[in-house]
Amino acid sequence: MSLKKKISQVLKTSAKKPDPFENRLILSGLLKSLDSEKPDLTYISNKVNSLPLGESFLWDCLKFEKEQDQVKAAKLIVAIHSSNKNLLDNTTFFENLRRNIVNLSADSLLHILEAINNSVLIEKKSFHTNDHLLWCLVEVHELYESAMTRMVIKQIILNVLNSDLLSIEWLYEMGNLLYEKVDYEKAILYYSIYLIFNGRSSECFFNRGLCKYNLGFFDVAVADYQAALSLDQANPVIYNNLGDSYYRQSRFTEAIALYDKAISINSSYLKAYYNRGLAFACLQDYEKAVEDFTEVIRLNSEFAEAYHIRGLAYDYLNMADKAIMDYERALKLNPDFDEARNHLEIIKSKLNQVQQSDTLSFDPGRHEMISNHNLSDVIGYDSLKISLYETIILPIKRPDLADKYLLQKSKGILLYGPPGCGKTFVSLALQKETGAKFYYIDNTILNMYVGNTENMIRSVFDDAKKNSPSIIFIDEIDGLIVKRDNSFDTQNWERKIVNQFLIEMSKLETDKQSCVYVIGATNLPWQIDKSFLRAGRLNEKIYIPGPDVTTRTYLFKVYLEDLVNNEKIDYQRLALHTENFSTSIIKSICESIRASLMIKENKGEPVLLSTDMIWHKIESTHPDLSDWLKYYERYRNEQNPFTGSIGFKTNCA
Repeated sequence: MSLKKKISQVLKTSAKKPDPFENRLILSGLLKSLDSEKPDLTYISNKVNSLPLGESFLWDCLKFEKEQDQVKAAKLIVAIHSSNKNLLDNTTFFENLRRNIVNLSADSLLHILEAINNSVLIEKKSFHTNDHLLWCLVEVHELYESAMTRMVIKQIILNVLNSDLLSIEWLYEMGNLLYEKVDYEKAILYYSIYLIFNGRSSECFFNRGLCKYNLGFFDVAVADYQAALSLDQANPVIYNNLGDSYYRQSRFTEAIALYDKAISINSSYLKAYYNRGLAFACLQDYEKAVEDFTEVIRLNSEFAEAYHIRGLAYDYLNMADKAIMDYERALKLNPDFDEARNHLEIIKSKLNQVQQSDTLSFDPGRHEMISNHNLSDVIGYDSLKISLYETIILPIKRPDLADKYLLQKSKGILLYGPPGCGKTFVSLALQKETGAKFYYIDNTILNMYVGNTENMIRSVFDDAKKNSPSIIFIDEIDGLIVKRDNSFDTQNWERKIVNQFLIEMSKLETDKQSCVYVIGATNLPWQIDKSFLRAGRLNEKIYIPGPDVTTRTYLFKVYLEDLVNNEKIDYQRLALHTENFSTSIIKSICESIRASLMIKENKGEPVLLSTDMIWHKIESTHPDLSDWLKYYERYRNEQNPFTGSIGFKTNCA
């Protein structure tokens, strides 16, 4: 049997059973043909293309664990494409090479690079027709640190350019020209090739980072700006642009640190002040934002945009008069500034609304509540009770100890967990335990007239400070402290409410006399604005889970024990089969059973409570916590701010 027939037989067999062993047989057969005195490259190429995966078969072979098998595949790839006189125009070849760079061993890569180099020397193609090749070389250069590999890459590039090491500056100049033409992707290619030969060019790293930034690749731009900074540590522009990349990723604190550095180098750097002001505004630190925009205006009193943005900051600080003055100044400098005109009209309209509306009688007292139960009435949750005692009850009842150990008198706490598990009930119990004034806030505090909601929030906090020790409980806080985007939009009333809460929390943090505990409760912790979860605000988080098996046992016993006649109820069985049932749904099941027994008695039927009767009710009830727990776990896995922040074990009772 001829060699060609043997190879054909191997190919047919492998087509039926494609596995690593058969793939190795194919490689061996093809290589025998390749190693003959006069290899028929056309025949080999046709056989490869006849496979179900075509040439992809050879690229897949590069993933073999054994390096010798990878080298075999590389040799065949080289052989096939060496017979192709238009290798450098073969887009598919370079696309496959870029996809498989990470799978290549050093020897395999060198075989392929040598083939490319030979083709370059033979074809002498123009540089401008070989972008695919050059992108491959750039990526290989970044992935492989081998001196031999990088030397071969440089030689190929010089051959493609038909150039030498003394005449590569035009690459940098070409990158600049392409940048000016807004062809950022092509500019990145030229800068990258230039950096292969001159990796100490701060300007080139900076310009390439600028291209990536303009393409929206902010995280990738950071690496280039950092490289530029390592080569030029006294350049304020690099610090500023690196800060911009962090800003665009919503990493405002890091951005501010970089703007600070730029300003420390150049105290008159207007752009850094402007950008830092924006970052402060995004962190809701409007006072500092005003300071920065004021400095921008001092440096350039004709900067209409600076007046406009400072006006927005004043607006969020509820300083309407100053906001109006800045909007008007912006319009005077630029009569076509439509955005400033819109904001000016909005704030004037809101002021007129407030003046024309009936004045709301703010009575903080209507938010006061007195509890008729304490923590001993809370079924189960022993670990939670201990946590609340140590965090709230003890400091309020023993202020002398709190003072002795220099504890903060006011504190923010977030109670979060699935619905129907007693967050509000537990919080009300704190009022009776401590004797503190208790203020209850929910979404009924919202008022249709502009400014009234903020005034009511301020009024409640002021009254709580006057009557301390006190507790402000914000129920369903996710409906009031909602997430905000990073844009300035005075039509977003939610932003103003969040800002008012932040102002009041900041006042408490600096108030050394008042003892006010702010407790927020939510089923949706991921919906709360992150600024409200930082230190000095609701930074202490306590997770209230659904009832565990011990608590569920006790719940059924408490709710049903008075109905039991002679039959013994298996409360343990009921508890074991109500996993992911909330406290409220268990109570609802028990109330439904009571209603059924009432109806039976009214009909004159025997009234007898049994385990089976309760069991049938449970079977027809959906575990209401299942969906919430799946959703919550998803956010924990996505590194939400609550991961690892619970105040006690999840399965506590």
